[in-house]
Amino acid sequence: MTARLKKDIRTIIEVSLFLVWIFAISAIYSISSWFLLIFGIIGITAGVYRRFFMRYHRDIIMLPTQNDESSKMGLVAFGLIVLFFSSVGHFAFDMEIYQVAIGLALGGVLIWLGLHESPKGWLAVQGNMIEMQGLPEQIDSRLLKGISIYNDRIILTNIYNERQQGLMLKLTPKTAQNIKVFLDSKIGRADISITDYVSNASVRNWNNC
Repeated sequence: MTARLKKDIRTIIEVSLFLVWIFAISAIYSISSWFLLIFGIIGITAGVYRRFFMRYHRDIIMLPTQNDESSKMGLVAFGLIVLFFSSVGHFAFDMEIYQVAIGLALGGVLIWLGLHESPKGWLAVQGNMIEMQGLPEQIDSRLLKGISIYNDRIILTNIYNERQQGLMLKLTPKTAQNIKVFLDSKIGRADISITDYVSNASVRNWNNC
């Protein structure tokens, strides 16, 4: 399967899920606008937590991914739809003024969260255990001998030469360096090789210019 085909399939899935989301919202609204309000508050609370609190947790570092932009645009598009329906809601759906105001505020917040959303990827180190988005299970850092950081993936190699990796990343030299500093501070073992190939490649390319 080519990269282009994978990207097209991912786009189709994202659009399909977005349409299902819209129909679900419509169904909830048909039952009661209060259900929609509660649903929106829960979503906003989760988004605010991810935007302002999760990224500052000491044991977690956020990882930029290749899907971040599409995720942001999806949330912005949903916010615009909420703004549109709220704008015409008073005339088309007999919504009360306060419901229109709540809808407008909700749409504005969704757009703001979309524009300022944190990266989707994450890596956590708690004690001796390492977790990362894309890995099926936790990894004991005491069994690791090397961690390799590339622009699109992070590879963890254990003492048995078995590899596990988090894919679909989009790392810059700066974020790669931040990841290396984070891992050094959390693991702190001289026998684990943590190699930053993103920054190293950038330096080599600069020297070859």
